[in-house]
Amino acid sequence: MEWREQGGPPVTPSARKGFGRFVTDQMVTRALNATVETDFAAEGLRWTLQMPASEARGATSS
Repeated sequence: MEWREQGGPPVTPSARKGFGRFVTDQMVTRALNATVETDFAAEGLRWTLQMPASEARGATSS
């Protein structure tokens, strides 16, 4: 999954990581066995999530 923002003001990474960044970087990664990338490109933010298909289907490992 990919989220892209375009057409707004130039983007720069914040020196501080707040709760939202913690959720998207750490909690989502662990909960979905995923890889998350956040790119603060000047032309717009890009957030990418890659996870196994089994996680998307809500499979459990009982």
